[in-house]
Amino acid sequence: MNPEVRSYFISQFGDDISQLRGVRQLVENAERELDIVKSKLSEKRFSLTAETDGIRRDCDVAVRQAASLVEKRTVNELSAINAHLQQTHPLVESVSSLVSQVAELDKCRKYLRWMEEVNVLSSCIEDSVGSGTFSSALDYLEQMAQISASLQPSSCLHLKSWVQSVVSHWHEILKKQLSSEFGSVLQSLHWPVIETAPKPLPRAEVSALQTKLSVLFKQLLRLGKRESSASVARGVRQRSVLLPIEMMVHPLSKRFKYHFYGKRPTNALHKPEWYMRQVMNWLRDHSIFLDTVIQPVMDVLDCKATAKAEFAMAMLELVADKFTHDVPKLCEDDNLLSHGVDEMLLFHRELNVMHEFPISQLNCLEVLTEEPCFSKWLELERTNAELRLKTLLSSPTAWCLLYKDMPDVDDLRVPDCAETFMTLLRSIEGRYEHLPLFSCQHRFVDLQKDLLSAFTVELKKLATSEGKNVVSQRSFCNFISMLLTKWDLTWRVCSRIQRFYMWM
Repeated sequence: MNPEVRSYFISQFGDDISQLRGVRQLVENAERELDIVKSKLSEKRFSLTAETDGIRRDCDVAVRQAASLVEKRTVNELSAINAHLQQTHPLVESVSSLVSQVAELDKCRKYLRWMEEVNVLSSCIEDSVGSGTFSSALDYLEQMAQISASLQPSSCLHLKSWVQSVVSHWHEILKKQLSSEFGSVLQSLHWPVIETAPKPLPRAEVSALQTKLSVLFKQLLRLGKRESSASVARGVRQRSVLLPIEMMVHPLSKRFKYHFYGKRPTNALHKPEWYMRQVMNWLRDHSIFLDTVIQPVMDVLDCKATAKAEFAMAMLELVADKFTHDVPKLCEDDNLLSHGVDEMLLFHRELNVMHEFPISQLNCLEVLTEEPCFSKWLELERTNAELRLKTLLSSPTAWCLLYKDMPDVDDLRVPDCAETFMTLLRSIEGRYEHLPLFSCQHRFVDLQKDLLSAFTVELKKLATSEGKNVVSQRSFCNFISMLLTKWDLTWRVCSRIQRFYMWM
C-alpha cells in the first residue's frame, strides 16, 4: 500500500478497529468529490475550446492581412527593382564590355609575357652555345621545356606550337654540337675499334680525354632524358637506348648500312649470317672499351643500365631493322626464309650464351613474331615436321632398338622411331621457347599437339595391323609416356594421347 494512503487511513481511523465502520462513508464522500471535480473539468474544457477557436480565428485574420501586406510590398519592390535595372542596363552593358576588353588585354599580356620569357631563354641558350657552356644551355633548355609543359592545358594552339618548335630547334642544335664534340673525343680514344693494335696515347692525354668524355656523356644523358620525356608526352614509344650510346653506335651504323644495304656484294639475301657475324664481332671488339672507359662513367652518373647491355641493344636494332627490311623478299623463297630464321635463332643463342646477355632485356626474336614472317615460318615448320613424320615409321630401322649394343642402359628397349619423334618435338620447342609473345608460342604448341595427334592415328593403325613388332610398339609407347610425364612442357594437351600410350 502507498505510504500516503496508509498515513491517511491512520489519521482517519487511528488504532481503533471499531472505527473501520466509517470506511463506507469515507468512500461515498470521495466519490462525491470526484464527481464535483469531473464537472468542473468539463466546464473548463468547454470554456478553453471556445477561447481556442476565437484565438484561431484571430490568427487566421492576422495571417491573411500580413500576406496581403507582404504581397503589396513585394510588388512595389519588384517594380522598383525593374525600374532600377532598366535605368542601369546601359551602364551594365558598358561595364561588361570594358571587363571583356580588360580580360582580353590580360590574356594578351600573359601571351606576350610567355613569348618574352621564351625569347629570353632562347637568347641565353644562344649565348651559352656560343661560349661553349653547354651545361648552362641545358639548364635554360629544361626551363623552356617546363614552360612548354605548363602550356599544354592552354587553348592557345599557336603559342604551344611555337614554344615546342623553339624547344625542338635548340634541342637539335645542342644535340648536334654535343654529338660532334662527343664523337671527336671518342675518335681520339680510338672509337670505334677498327684496328687491332691502335697507337697508345700518353697517360695525361688519356686522363684529360676521359674527363671530357665524362662531362659530355652526362650532358648527352640529360638531353636524352628530356627527349624521352617529350616522346612520352606525345604518346611516342620511349627511347630504349641511352642517347650517348646511340651516338657511339652512329659510326658503326653508317658502316653497317654501307655494307649491308644497297647494291654492295655483302648485301646478300642468302647470307644473313654475314651481317649478324659482323655485329657479333663488334660486340666482342668493343667490350673492353665499354668496360674500362664507358662503364666507370655510367657508374659515377648512377645509371641503372650497363654500357655493354645498352651497346648490345643498339646493335640488335641494326639487326632487327635489317631483317625486317629483308622479310618481304625472304618470304618469296622458302629456303631463304628458313635459312634466315635459322641464323636469327643461332644469333640469339650466341648473344645470350657466349656474351651472357639476359634474354629478358635483349631478345632479338621479336622480328620473327611479326607478320607475314611468323605465319610463313610456322607453315614451313609444319610442312617439314609432317614430312619427317611420314618417313619416320616407314624407315627400315624404325623399330630397331636404338641402344641394342648397350642392354644395361636400355631398360625400356627404346626403338629408333621413338627417339627420333621426341627429338623432333624437342627441336620444335627449342626454336620457339624464347619467342617474346606467348600467343606465338601457343601456336607452336598447337603444332606439337597436331603432331602428337597424327602420330596417335599412325600408332592405332600399326596396333591393329598384322605382322608388326608388337613388343617394339609397346616399348615405343612406354618410352613416349615416360618422357611426356617427366617433360616439363608448357602445354598439357598431351594427357589424352599419353593415356592412349599407357593403354597400349
